[in-house]
Order: sequence, then structure tokens, then C-alpha cells
Amino acid sequence: MAIGLSTTRLTGLVSGMDTDELVTSLMKIEQIKLDRKNSALTLLTWKQEAYSEVSSLLRDFKNNFTSVMGADSLMKESAYNAYTISTTGSGASAVTLTPSVYASAGSITISSVTSLAKGASYTSAAAVSKGDGLTASTKLDDLDLKEKLTFDADGKISFSINGTSFTFSKDDTLGKMINTVNASDAGVTMSYSQITDKFSIETKAKGSAQTESALSIVNITGNAFADDGAFGINSATTAAIGTSAKITINENSIERDSNTFTLDGITYTLNRTTADTGEEIYATVKKDVSLVVDNVKKFVEGYNTLIKKLEDLVSTRKSSGETSYVPLTDEEKSVLTEEQIKSYEAIAKKGVIYGDTGIKRLLTNMRAAMYETVQSAGLSPAAIGIKTGSYFESGKGEIVLDEDRLRAALERDPQQVMDVIAGSEGFLSRVSSFIDTYNLGSGASNLTALQNKLSSASDDIAAFEEKMAALEEKYYLKFAAMEEALSKMNEQTSWLSSLMGQES
Repeated sequence: MAIGLSTTRLTGLVSGMDTDELVTSLMKIEQIKLDRKNSALTLLTWKQEAYSEVSSLLRDFKNNFTSVMGADSLMKESAYNAYTISTTGSGASAVTLTPSVYASAGSITISSVTSLAKGASYTSAAAVSKGDGLTASTKLDDLDLKEKLTFDADGKISFSINGTSFTFSKDDTLGKMINTVNASDAGVTMSYSQITDKFSIETKAKGSAQTESALSIVNITGNAFADDGAFGINSATTAAIGTSAKITINENSIERDSNTFTLDGITYTLNRTTADTGEEIYATVKKDVSLVVDNVKKFVEGYNTLIKKLEDLVSTRKSSGETSYVPLTDEEKSVLTEEQIKSYEAIAKKGVIYGDTGIKRLLTNMRAAMYETVQSAGLSPAAIGIKTGSYFESGKGEIVLDEDRLRAALERDPQQVMDVIAGSEGFLSRVSSFIDTYNLGSGASNLTALQNKLSSASDDIAAFEEKMAALEEKYYLKFAAMEEALSKMNEQTSWLSSLMGQES
């Protein structure tokens, strides 16, 4: 304890006593009182930390499992309606099929992919380089083109595509030019192929509606797109008209303006045509029960982790041999290592919220929710395999998942399983409601009450330290007065001694 004094401490000069040691001894009883107050403050702080941990655990659980935005949420339809697609046939690589939660089990036959969706496009009439091709990192002025790029007096070239103007300097690279065009509002994709040694510009919009009028290229300065220009695309070049994707599915002809489209909950991505090869594709759509079970198992793991931590907090307390572990004083900490302090406090913190009725009520409600029938589904969570172990077992509130029963329920009626777990009256909704009730009730009141107690205890300690400082000051003043009296007495003794010496 450091206390500032207004007086100058010149102690023990006459008496030779260690005044500091004497005052410290006199203040020991007060220091013990202060240590007790600080110990009580520390216990309040530990309680606050424990309740804050509970609040954090509950918040994280809700966000992850009972919110549609949670990474492992069982409130999403996709957690229950999962499908897999297996494809066979010589044309299996021509189309990629991806199921969504809205798919249905069944069979699909794709007899042909007649054409892919393309936009209107211009392509160089012939190879543009002198033979070795072009690289994206090469400056425009250094491109080894048959018709070398020419720039205006400022070293620039300019052109417009679909009304969007572009200007590049001779020091810009080919890659920069292509990337700038592709990222613009011109609505086109510009590319260069080292295989064909040609430039291509195609509208991003695809389909037969993309006619020549959908792609306008105008040369402004330089000769990038001029007649006989460097890129081999000029006013004499004929634009390729856009085409639609055409595919035959289950003997039905489908036409789309994109190579990726969704039908009956299945997304089709066309990779190549099969019209000239006669290849067929056979697909089987099946419900993936295993994936749903895995999703439920993730929830069970998170739920059990939460329950175990809450159970530990309210059921663990110090053993008879650990009751002497109370918060350390600053003096006691000064002779221990950080690891020793950590180990000691791990025991001292045991049972700080032992037996909390609010948390115990929450755990009881969560356990009971597994056995209450969800009216909209006509089943309880326990009926589909989500139940707890024996009440008398360790981890009595944790879920013991019956995977076989859950699988059977999913194969029988996945919607019913979803209603039991995630419906408006389902298990997760009940658990979420219980958590909210705790947070808004005893959880909030505990934290508020602790904050008030902490504030009051801190004020009490500050006032007590001021009293100690005053008392310590009083002791020093008394010792100072004693030293002064001894000094005067010594002076008188010396005077008398000197007189007696003179008489003799």
C-alpha cells in the first residue's frame, strides 16, 4: 500500500528506533482489513467474468445454430433437403449438374447439347503477330505485331466499344488494356489467344438476340481497330451473331441465353456440345441423408459443448481441501511465478457461481424441450433420435444422438424432421426462447447487480485507503513528536551534565 504524506519523515534520529517498521506493524491490522476488502472485490470480479462467459457462450450458440445466418445453422432449409447427383454416359463431361434444396429425387436423360450460348463477337481475321505470339506483360509499343501499333503525338491510342471510350499509352501493357476493357461498362469480354494468335471481343450478354448491332467498335486515334489495323478487326470484319444454348432434357427441347440455368431445383452448366457425337448423359438425383445427419451432428456437438460448460459452472465447487484458496494479495503474488498464480487462481475461482438457479432452470428447460411434442409435426425431438442420456449419468443434459432413428425419420419425411427441429414451435425455437428468457431475466439482473456491488466495493476500498493514510500519518506524527521530546530531553540532560561538571 502506497500512501502519500504531507510531513517530512525524519524518523529514529534520536531514539534509534526503526519507525517505518513500527508503523508497518501498527498498520498490519488495517492492512488485513484492506486485504479482505480487496479479496471480496476480486471474488465479485470473478463472478462477473463467469456470468459474462455464460452470456458469451449463449450468444455464440444462438448466432451459430439458431440464426439463419449461422454457419452451422439448422434453421436453414438447406440443412435438411440435401441431394446428390451421379452422372453416367459418354457425354457426362458435357454438362455439370448441381442440385439445390428444391430438387427432387428422380432420373434425368440429356440426349443432346446442340449449341452453347454465345454473345455477338468480333475476331481477328488472321494471326496478328509475326509468329511467336504475344504476352500480356509486354508494353503496347513493344508488341511484335505484323501491323505495328501507331500512337498519336502524345503517345496514345484511343477507341470506343459500345460507346465507352478507352485511352492507353505506349507504355501500358497488353494485359492492362485487356483487363481495363473487361472491367468497364462496355459489356464485353476482350481476349487474346496465343494458340490462335487472334484477338476476340464478345458481348457478355449471350443468346440469339445479340446481333451485330449489339457490338460497336470505333477506332479514335492510333490504329488498334483501324482498317488494316494492328488487331485485325476493322470495318470490313463481319461480326458473329450470338447464339442460344440448346439442350434436350427428357425429350424436351430447352433453349436459354446462358450456359448456366436452373430447372426444377437443378442447375445445369453446359461445357461443350454433343450434337456431332451423339453422346448421351444419364443422371440420378438422390436425397443425401448422410449430409443432413452430419449437419445435425455438428449441432449436437455444439449443443453438448454449451451444456457441459454450463453444467460445470453451476455444479463444480471447491473440495474440503480447497476452501482455503482465496484471492491472493499483491504481496503474496510478488513471490510467485505467473504459472503458479494461474494454477492457484484456477482452484480459487471454483464454484464462484455454484448452484445458480437461473442457469439451472435454463438447463432443465432445454432438457425438457427434447421430450415435448412439436404440435405442427406431431413428434418430439426424442422421437427422431435427439434425446438425452439418463438423468443420473454424467453430462445428464447432453444429447445422445440416435443416428439410425434420425436417418429413418429423414428418409420417411425430411419436412417433418425440419418442423421438429426448426419449425416455429420446434426444438431450436424453444431453446432460443429459453436463452432469451435467461438473458433478459436472471442473466441481466446478475450482471447489473454485480456491477453495482463492484462499484460500491471500489468506493468503499478507496474510502478505507484514505482512512489508512490518515491513520498512518497520525502514527508518524506521534513518533515525530516523541523524537522531538527525546531530543529536548537529551539537550536538557547535556546542559545539566555540563553544569555539574563545572561545579566539580
